[in-house]
Amino acid sequence: MSNKKNKKGFTLIELLVVIAIIGFLTTITLVAMNGPRAKSRDTAKIRTLQEIRSALQIYHSNFGYYPGSSDLSSSIASTTGTKFISSVSSNIIYKGLDSSNTECVTAGTSCVSYHIGIVLERNDNKVLLGDKDVNYVFDGAKDDCNATGDLSPDKCYDMTP
Repeated sequence: MSNKKNKKGFTLIELLVVIAIIGFLTTITLVAMNGPRAKSRDTAKIRTLQEIRSALQIYHSNFGYYPGSSDLSSSIASTTGTKFISSVSSNIIYKGLDSSNTECVTAGTSCVSYHIGIVLERNDNKVLLGDKDVNYVFDGAKDDCNATGDLSPDKCYDMTP
């Protein structure tokens, strides 16, 4: 006869297997959720850019020109002057342009157009098919959404008036 008692607990191996399975399922779930999260952040960025575009159109209607590259935030989200939008994200890339598509730094009647953009997280976003991919005199870089123009592949959602 044996002196073994019936144990009612789990062995260490069983516990480790269960923990490994839970960890594996958690990893799969988190990886699967990254795509929709990035897509929703991209949607929010696009919406922000469209709101700023609307504020720029109102600014242009009021003054007859667009803000220069250096004064977007102070022009359309000013707390001292007319406020066209509550705030401008620092992720927004904005360049005021004159009639020859050269950057105009400060606001004035020479700023007749603009190029505005934001970097998205996913380059498979269908909105990138219909945006403005343009070359400008001041930097020669296509689809310049950052200061260095080294964006590849195209993740820059940009627009002009």
